[in-house]
Amino acid sequence: MASQGQVTWETQGTGTNDYIVPFETEKNIAHEFRFRSAFGKLSKPMKQMTVGSGPEQRDLDVGESAAIWSKEITSGDEVRFTLEQNMRGAPTYGDAEVRVGDYLAYLHQNIILNKLDTPAVPVIEEMSAQRVKEVISNPESRIRGQITMYLAEQYTYDVLDGFFKGMSRNLQEPKANGGRALDLGLGAGVQCSPENFLIAGSGFVSGTGGSSAYETQLVTDLGGLEDTAGDYITRDFIHNMRYAVSQRKVAPMAETDGRETWYCPTDPHLMARLTKPGMPLFEAWKFAKERGDKNPVFGHGSLELDGFIFYPEERLKQYRPILTGGTLLWGSNAPDKREVTVTSNIALLMVLGNGAILEGHNGAVNITYDEGRHGKGKTIAGHVKQSFMRAVWKPKDGRAATVRIQQGSMACAFYEPGLEF
Repeated sequence: MASQGQVTWETQGTGTNDYIVPFETEKNIAHEFRFRSAFGKLSKPMKQMTVGSGPEQRDLDVGESAAIWSKEITSGDEVRFTLEQNMRGAPTYGDAEVRVGDYLAYLHQNIILNKLDTPAVPVIEEMSAQRVKEVISNPESRIRGQITMYLAEQYTYDVLDGFFKGMSRNLQEPKANGGRALDLGLGAGVQCSPENFLIAGSGFVSGTGGSSAYETQLVTDLGGLEDTAGDYITRDFIHNMRYAVSQRKVAPMAETDGRETWYCPTDPHLMARLTKPGMPLFEAWKFAKERGDKNPVFGHGSLELDGFIFYPEERLKQYRPILTGGTLLWGSNAPDKREVTVTSNIALLMVLGNGAILEGHNGAVNITYDEGRHGKGKTIAGHVKQSFMRAVWKPKDGRAATVRIQQGSMACAFYEPGLEF
């Protein structure tokens, strides 16, 4: 039965809210493609709560502990995330007057939406316009499944772009290409690499994140990785990661039993080195595997050591850094990373704490249908508004604009040519 202004399934209707499929189907696809991505399982919605009154009134973000803080934008194309800083100050003892510490200090970050369109999926000629309804509404249908899987894969790529480049591709691309050409401090559309970067064999990258000097130093330090024991991933390195997240104050996610944990999407070659029989970490992995298999988010394939939950993320191989002519490129700038293979011996590991990445979205997938000339060349495409940015908090309350806090994540790099089994 036609709905929302449609007369038959060959017509789309003339109103602004006329769609080829009901609104409920769009919502279902939005939930499905997030669930199919490991990163989507780490995303939790954030809500705003107004506290205080008068001059003291302010909005605070309230939500569960999550690696990806997500907000649905129902009006406009921009939303602000707010971070309430930790209370600081010296304690007092005995009968002495209680000293006043720092409080009511807030940092903010805005995220802007942009649309993402899937490629148009052809409807084969034997399918009549009447069958389009069945193709879209049937969860087992080929085309609906294709759109859902494509968006799930794109969700992963957008998160990875947001983590390593500072923003998803639809925010980085020039406006002429449909992007927003955001300036994160290095110029319009220029990538801004992770600030908490730990490199095997050399430690934290020196310099101030968000500066050209930092990017240059990152090229130097990554280029120094070589085939030495200290540059591979080791048990000792994972042990030292606990010190590193404490030093850089990477906020953990509190589990139900009170343990501090961080999720670590890991290059699959690093996972192989962690778990290969005979390697230094194999015995530790055997004891960790049972806990990892019971993990409600990832299940089989993940393992937990020292509070870090490692799980293989195949697409991380496509973000191995390319160092040419003193410049750094995270993987490739090819429009479609699905066709890209990066040949680099530098493997990556992400440490995701609470609020590592910020996600804005409109909460639905719109489906459009184009019949083409003379009623031939029928195609269907999906459209979603979503954007991702790495959480880098800045003040809006009069403090120096140079104050920046990246407390939700850390990146690690290792020499890793791949193991021969």
